Amino acid sequence: MFLGREFLNRFMSLEHSIHPLEPFDIEYKSRFEQKDGALQQLQEDHRVALKAFHEVTSQREARRAVAFQIHVSCMDERDTFACEATGEPVGAMELFASPGGEITKDRKGESGAQKLIDLYGKDIAEARAAGKEISISMMPHICGADGHFGCAAFANDMAAQEAYFSELVEAIVARPEFEGVKILTAFYDTDTHALKPFHGSELQADAKESGIALLERRGGGMADGKGEKDRAHAGNRIYVGDLPRAWIVRRNSAYQLHSGLDEEALLDGIALAVKVIQTHSHVNTAAQPIVIQVDRHVGEEFIEILRDPIELWNTLKRNSLLKDVEVDEEGIMIVYTETDPKSWEGQLLQK
Repeated sequence: MFLGREFLNRFMSLEHSIHPLEPFDIEYKSRFEQKDGALQQLQEDHRVALKAFHEVTSQREARRAVAFQIHVSCMDERDTFACEATGEPVGAMELFASPGGEITKDRKGESGAQKLIDLYGKDIAEARAAGKEISISMMPHICGADGHFGCAAFANDMAAQEAYFSELVEAIVARPEFEGVKILTAFYDTDTHALKPFHGSELQADAKESGIALLERRGGGMADGKGEKDRAHAGNRIYVGDLPRAWIVRRNSAYQLHSGLDEEALLDGIALAVKVIQTHSHVNTAAQPIVIQVDRHVGEEFIEILRDPIELWNTLKRNSLLKDVEVDEEGIMIVYTETDPKSWEGQLLQK
């Protein structure tokens, strides 16, 4: 079911010719070959991410020198480039992703504001002391062309999304820890990368231009003849950590969950992603494994609930979200990685 030391040793000893793989066309004869291919794709994506990271080093460092930014979005795999739709260079923003973009499972503004303080309060205080601009982008996603392909965590209900994030913003601005923090609230269209502001927000010109540029460079839903496969769910990887863009470079390829989520919310998020992949996506799980990637910063420890792959999967199997969902355990891969937050250099770990 899992990578295992023997499999990883065999993989690491092979001389691979790495090429990007089309996520919808991977057909392998055995589970071993499927997992081998998935690891090749993971490492190729990381190489592409590193290249993109280094290409904008000067722009990123210039922005981080004057601004501390947090980007909040859904875990949805179609949201890969939502942060870039703001016009910011890759790696300039701290990324927080969860089901629906909710900060806490209770969806209460006050507890959400407190959780953000728990996660980023020290960074915000240091940025303020350094005279930096501080901003938070709240970007729930929609599909403007077809509401059925919106955010499942909010049952495709834009009014519910707007109500939650509006309450969250009001709770944030009421806290002295967020004094002077700028907040952008905008729907992100997963088809077009366009942003639709709400709760009084206004877009900067560069954000408007970024959506057009992203559509040309990255494509979007129903683009390139892919049709519904690109508009709907089509990712088979679940990233757990806080540096998703160091490993995710393709739209609609990987879900992302911040490892700082409360334990119940994190486990529910992973289980929800497995359920969506298995029951509501274009992934052929008989031909592609479901890859759960658990990432940590270099030199840090994995959080306890994620530390052991067998215990993690046994816990997930008991989750109510996976009740009555048939999952082939041989098609589950739990992969551990570590990433340097400064350089984005990462590596696979043996577990």
